[in-house]
Amino acid sequence: MLPLLPSMVIALDGRPLPGGFFPSFVTDAGQAKTLGVVSTPALFLVRPPDGVVLIAQGVLSLAELQERLVNAATEAGWIPEHWRERTRARVTDLRLDGTPLNEAERIDDPDQLLDLLRSRAALPSLPPLTPTPGTP
Repeated sequence: MLPLLPSMVIALDGRPLPGGFFPSFVTDAGQAKTLGVVSTPALFLVRPPDGVVLIAQGVLSLAELQERLVNAATEAGWIPEHWRERTRARVTDLRLDGTPLNEAERIDDPDQLLDLLRSRAALPSLPPLTPTPGTP
């Protein structure tokens, strides 16, 4: 049995990737066939001893990868549902009333201006990202 690692890279052809990416890898010894890999890169989320979830076969954007990881972990019951909701991308309706800034509100510091604009908008509140009793 292979050692458990935070991440494990398996080279189907037994060679390292160009550019030195993932210098630590193991050569495929049947894992690809067992997992049903049909294209690369293939990414699986694994929770030993027997939890294996396919995340993707093929290239993904970082946003797609993050969403798939959270969804897979939630659907497998490895993280609570409210964590998925907390990490979901949102488009918030930030309609300002259109009232021009008065002289005292004209701020040169972008961070202070952003704080001021946020205080004028009603932002939705999100649940805290903490486990609830009885969840992993």
